[in-house]
Amino acid sequence: MKILWINPTVRYNDEARFEPYGILQLMAIIDRDWHWRQTLYDANAHRVDNAVTNNFKGLEQVLNEDDYDVVCIGGLVTAYRYIRNALKVIRSHSAYKDTRIIVGGGCFSSMPSDIMRLIPDIDIGVIGEAYETVPELIHTLDKNEEIIGVKGIAYRKNECLTALKDC
Repeated sequence: MKILWINPTVRYNDEARFEPYGILQLMAIIDRDWHWRQTLYDANAHRVDNAVTNNFKGLEQVLNEDDYDVVCIGGLVTAYRYIRNALKVIRSHSAYKDTRIIVGGGCFSSMPSDIMRLIPDIDIGVIGEAYETVPELIHTLDKNEEIIGVKGIAYRKNECLTALKDC
């Protein structure tokens, strides 16, 4: 299992100030339990991409370096534009047509049904704290099992939003 974690750009007109602790903690949990190959693309730190002008050359470079099975991205609602446009870039890349895209953070948790409708490239959304949900979800995906039993998610099946599991 190869996982790409993306920390979206926030405050385009300011400098990056914070490390993506939530993503780093999730990566540590997954590494502790499964040792899957993980890559972090910190778009906020690199400041190469620009969702306003739809320039994603940093993300494109990362996508060309490997074929990921899962892409995880999340952030506050202020990262919505980056998340939406980055997912379009990922889905337009020929190697990522069938890659599972997982979205979380406050952007998704605050209005999961709306975000699923507004961003059709999302396969699975994580509602609330991800420290238990994401490792269980990715482990379930790795085993090719049905995700219906994973709590704290919303997901698509047959192009429709079919479930909003209790947290």
